[in-house]
Amino acid sequence: MGSWWSPTPAWPPGKVSYYGLNVASIRDMQSLERTLEPVLRERRLQRVGADAATIAASAIQLDIRTSKVTQGKLTGESGESSFLLAYITSFVMYFSLIMYGIQVMGAVLEEKSNRIVEVLVSSITPFQLLLGKVVGVAAAGLLQLGIWGGASFYISTYLARRSGAAAAAAGQAAAEGASQGFSMPNISMELIAVILVFFLLGFLLYSALYAAVGAMCTTQQETQQAAQPVTIILALAFIMVFSMINDPSSTLAKSLSFVPFFAPMVIPVRFALAPLPLSEVVGAALATAAGVVAVVWLAGRIYRVGILSYGKRPTLAEMWRWVRTG
Repeated sequence: MGSWWSPTPAWPPGKVSYYGLNVASIRDMQSLERTLEPVLRERRLQRVGADAATIAASAIQLDIRTSKVTQGKLTGESGESSFLLAYITSFVMYFSLIMYGIQVMGAVLEEKSNRIVEVLVSSITPFQLLLGKVVGVAAAGLLQLGIWGGASFYISTYLARRSGAAAAAAGQAAAEGASQGFSMPNISMELIAVILVFFLLGFLLYSALYAAVGAMCTTQQETQQAAQPVTIILALAFIMVFSMINDPSSTLAKSLSFVPFFAPMVIPVRFALAPLPLSEVVGAALATAAGVVAVVWLAGRIYRVGILSYGKRPTLAEMWRWVRTG
């Protein structure tokens, strides 16, 4: 959704400005260029007279300058920078979740291999041990992401103010020329808050699964095989993000936003591309939180039995029995 504008002085070089909520879709911008080129060519012919000479001279190379609009205001963010922000957000979420999740799994396996867990469970319950481990690593992850987010917000705000002051000093012409190039992504405090909230929810969900994997294995080789289903789900969420960058408001994107395994990746990227209604963000957070409660309960049942079990890796039937009797 957006609007385009082509002032008369800009028609000869074929310059067109596009203002919209989502300006990161390369596919949509290319489609818009193909649609507008013949329209502008026809209008040019109508102005100068349609003969063979003017038809030959009427071919234009259309250049669309994109500008992101949020809550009725220009953000100064171009389509390229909006795409880059979504791209970076997806990578940060994916690698943070998988890195800290594997860290939890490794810590559980180490305690089990060294028999340290047998001493710990004499003082606290297995579920308390699981919860403490997950919350501790989550706090470290939130602190690290908070530092990165705060630094990114400061840098983007500082550079935006400098470019705005330079454009104002140079006049409107300089501002029009500057909009043709790459602009810094607009990293808002709202985006940082969304990233932190959904990172926490996603971490609690995936780290509980990784902890359960570590509890039911006895060697590093076993964990690499047993963790594949969890890693595949996380990788699938990462891949699905790129299928909706062109249209973050599609039915697929909205549906995945309420799937607990996908929402921690989908919502931050959608929010980076275009503003989302508060009700949708809150609804996705509540759905993910419900999924976290279910997964933590399930992982806790497996953890409390598996942490004290040694030998071969359990089968699916044995794990189901652990869940029922745990």
